[in-house]
Amino acid sequence: MRLRPIRVAANASRCPDLVGAELAGCFGRECELLFESRPLGVCRTLAGLNGRADGSWFVSNTDMAVEADLGAMLEFHRRSGSDWTILAGPPVDGYRPLTVSRDGSFGGGPVRMHYWGIGIVEPGVFELAARKPAPDLFGGLAPAALDAGMKLRIFEASPGDSWADAGEVERYRTGLLSCGSFVHPGALIEEGARLEGSWYVGDGCFVGSGARVVDSVMLNGSRLESGGLVSSVLPWEASRRGMG
Repeated sequence: MRLRPIRVAANASRCPDLVGAELAGCFGRECELLFESRPLGVCRTLAGLNGRADGSWFVSNTDMAVEADLGAMLEFHRRSGSDWTILAGPPVDGYRPLTVSRDGSFGGGPVRMHYWGIGIVEPGVFELAARKPAPDLFGGLAPAALDAGMKLRIFEASPGDSWADAGEVERYRTGLLSCGSFVHPGALIEEGARLEGSWYVGDGCFVGSGARVVDSVMLNGSRLESGGLVSSVLPWEASRRGMG
């Protein structure tokens, strides 16, 4: 199933123009921006959608990279009659576990899983978030939804699916490089440049003769004129020379 959202909205507390432009490029349409002068937290952001969001909504974090069948997730959500479905996989060391009951609902229970940052939400959950403010998504809002008689379901990731944390630079680097080395066809690697260990070189990147990229990521448009980039991430459109 190919997902074709009718509406796209994003909350942003900084660089709203950049966020909007990136989403417009991804979806081929303008995005509604919900600007927050300071981050409100996911529960208050959900509450802000009350009364303005009809139908089923995918709600996603933006600090992770996920490979999963979201079309199958949507089919499961509709077939099960769930009010709130989330994507989850096995527990991951170093992250707060998601508590799940043995019947496949979340918001408490003996089973430990890991939330993959994507959910499908019906408008009743937005209304509940506005009516009963909760400081925490799974420790507050989810139990309140269960108490209100809502159906909460886990869509379990398949063995071939993947999740990587992109919320911190080092986690982003190691997560991306765990997928293997990659050079975009639109990158220019001069003769004499060296790529060592694992690497990711994005579209429009330039690696000069004699420069070294070692276990590092170069994001689109970045340039390494000379020197070395070692166990690091070179940001979009950044340029570096004679370091490392």
